[in-house]
Amino acid sequence: MLQLLHDNPEKPWTLATICNEAGMSRASLQRKFKAELDLSPMAYLGSWRLAKAYQLVKNSSLTLDNIADRIGYADARTLRAAFKRHYGFSPSALRKGDNQV
Repeated sequence: MLQLLHDNPEKPWTLATICNEAGMSRASLQRKFKAELDLSPMAYLGSWRLAKAYQLVKNSSLTLDNIADRIGYADARTLRAAFKRHYGFSPSALRKGDNQV
C-alpha cells in the first residue's frame, strides 16, 4: 500500500483508487492506516507529497511547476500554498537558505 503511494505520488489518488489498488474496503484501509500511522490514507499521501517536494526543492534545480507535476499537485501555486502551510516557510525561502532548516 505505502509502496504504491511512494512510487507514484503524482497519480491522481483518491480513497477509492487506493482501496482498489490495495484490494481493501474503505473501512479496512482507513483502520489499517489509523492503527499503523495514526493518519488517514489521504493525510499520509499529502504529507508524503510535501516531504518529496521539500527534498526536490532543496536538492534539485527543478522549477516549482516541474516539482508540482512530479508529486501530483495541480500547479506551482497550489504546491506553494500547501508547502508554506505545512512547513511555515515558502519553497523559495528553502531554496535560498533563508530558514533554519
